[in-house]
Amino acid sequence: MARHTGARVQRMRGPMIGLLTGCALLASLGGSAWAKTRPVLILPYQSDESDPWFGEAIAETLYLAAQGTPALLPIERGRAMQAARATGGEGAADRSPGALARAVKAEFVFLGDYQRTAGDGITITPRLLDVNTGRTQSLDPVQGASDKLIETQATLIQSYAKALNLGLKPEEVDRLVAAAKPTSSMTAFEAYAKGRRSALAGTQEGNEGAAELLARAVEVDPTFAVAHYQLGAVHLALGNRWKAAAQFRAATQVDPGIAEPFKALGDLFMSSPRRLFDQAIEAYQRAITIRPHYADAHVGIGDAKAAKGEPEAAIAHYQKALSLDPLNARVQFALGKIYYNEKGLYYEAVSAYKKAIDLD
Repeated sequence: MARHTGARVQRMRGPMIGLLTGCALLASLGGSAWAKTRPVLILPYQSDESDPWFGEAIAETLYLAAQGTPALLPIERGRAMQAARATGGEGAADRSPGALARAVKAEFVFLGDYQRTAGDGITITPRLLDVNTGRTQSLDPVQGASDKLIETQATLIQSYAKALNLGLKPEEVDRLVAAAKPTSSMTAFEAYAKGRRSALAGTQEGNEGAAELLARAVEVDPTFAVAHYQLGAVHLALGNRWKAAAQFRAATQVDPGIAEPFKALGDLFMSSPRRLFDQAIEAYQRAITIRPHYADAHVGIGDAKAAKGEPEAAIAHYQKALSLDPLNARVQFALGKIYYNEKGLYYEAVSAYKKAIDLD
């Protein structure tokens, strides 16, 4: 009996020590744990046009803007498209915004529509769906002239911030609006939106089409940093690592203030045959410096620390990522790996893997 009791105590001591160490390191990473954030699904705006590319563009810029505040947790658009395909087969599939939001565990949905007006201006009507209540709220429409379409749609994030009572400071709102204006060229903006729509199809043909469209976007506007990054992501999906790296680096040179290209470079360093862990950590840290609430960059550092044989530091970064993005399946998967491979905590590993599957 004493031997069994001792074994149980020893088994509990391992995770408890790891948890306490992780909490201490988490505190050293900064930020409060488990801060309230609002998971949001962002859908393309609808229109009667034969090619409503502008509705896709609105969704893209709202996603870019929402990433700029820890008060919002925008669901990755590729994941949302996967969920839509999973619920969109033949039969009784429900592809309503509410059903799709529940599938990705979003609490709110950003959606709306737009209409062209006389003189090729535009009227955009944003809507906000509360998934828990099922209530859809129409927000104040915004209008713009034909030569101000990018500027007009960029203001939509202000309506959502106000409706959700995010309590952002004026300078924070200004930063989100600026993020929603990634280019000043309508031609580049259209090519980018169509390229992203093609990439989100998740097929070889879609990625090949996206590569052409996104290349056109950066050709028209070489300063379009987000387009450089997305072009790199498409090249990576097509298996062209060198082209991907070149575009990620181009994005960091054009605009060193966006986080995604640095995180993408970190991923490339991690998957390099030479396993460049220190370079990866440096790239991930650059991403976190730009966006402290960038959960996937913390996961990247955790992966690098785990690969370097520093499991406690890895767990701290995984826990930090989880506090920023509780819907992140990659975090739970990473925790499962480290619990199993490094700590020998089989029950905890299975629990983490189950949570990852439940999330995605």
